[in-house]
Amino acid sequence: MDFPIAGIFRRSIAFFIDCLLLNLVGEVITFPLVKRFDISFDEIIEQLFSEVAEWDRILIFLLLYTSFLALLWGFYFIYFTATTGQTPGKKWLGIKVVRVDGKSMDYKTAVNRFFGYSLSSIFLLGFLAALIDKNRQTWHDKMANTLVVISSITPH
Repeated sequence: MDFPIAGIFRRSIAFFIDCLLLNLVGEVITFPLVKRFDISFDEIIEQLFSEVAEWDRILIFLLLYTSFLALLWGFYFIYFTATTGQTPGKKWLGIKVVRVDGKSMDYKTAVNRFFGYSLSSIFLLGFLAALIDKNRQTWHDKMANTLVVISSITPH
């Protein structure tokens, strides 16, 4: 391998940066939806304990809201991983995703890796697996046959 394996700390910070970016963009994208339904999450919680809840309005809102965010997160991670191997967070931290077989990243691998995130997220066990794996692979890395490597010594 041409590049050293990226450590857990650097990967975690990159993921945190990606989450911040996604939350910011998510707020902007879902703002019209929140305004259209004129509902807040505090109101949704309140409605859960109400005898006269507006379930149809709440369920439609939650379905649309979570669908928008799921598409945003999917597009973000799949597109950046497939095209460059680097999300903005990974790029800023100087790390990238590469295939174990040395071939170029592609959409199939990126989709497989993205869906592996759901398995890795179960009690964070898949992420914590990288602590004991010699190649620092998470469950989603193993599913997609990828590694996260240091692509540059200094962050961009």
